[in-house]
Amino acid sequence: MFTERFVMVGINGGFTQNSFAALNMIKDAVRTTQTVNTNGVNNFSFFMWYSRKLKRANIDLG
Repeated sequence: MFTERFVMVGINGGFTQNSFAALNMIKDAVRTTQTVNTNGVNNFSFFMWYSRKLKRANIDLG
């Protein structure tokens, strides 16, 4: 019944309206950064985590 295992799965997402973003432009080796208003920003993330206990090993150092 108890296998000492752990599993976790998660999903996260979001949407922001009228957000600000940085617009980076490079022309003739000159970088220009400008703040712009975006129509919306989406983000999404997924993660999975699995772990279990390692078996004990008998090690003879003699």
